[in-house]
Amino acid sequence: MLKYLAGVERNLTTILKDGPYIPGNVSPVINPDGSTRWTLKERDHWSEEDYRMADLDNKLQNMILTAIPPSLIPTLVLFENAKTMWEELVTQYEGTP
Repeated sequence: MLKYLAGVERNLTTILKDGPYIPGNVSPVINPDGSTRWTLKERDHWSEEDYRMADLDNKLQNMILTAIPPSLIPTLVLFENAKTMWEELVTQYEGTP
């Protein structure tokens, strides 16, 4: 399934690994530890690409739900994003590391 998802949209596997895309800006201000500061973008400042990337999590959730047996759907719809859905499926079918 991972190969299929990567073929559909290259960012889908990143969403499975890191969670949903949240539009933000890297500020030119540097924190005391040397890292840069990240701030959340206001919704009215989102670009079309930000909207497209933010919507990928919903599309990925839909793809996961259509690919699983109907008996698992009531459990997986309770999860808020595709990453947690995917982690639950991996745990159920492969176990914990």
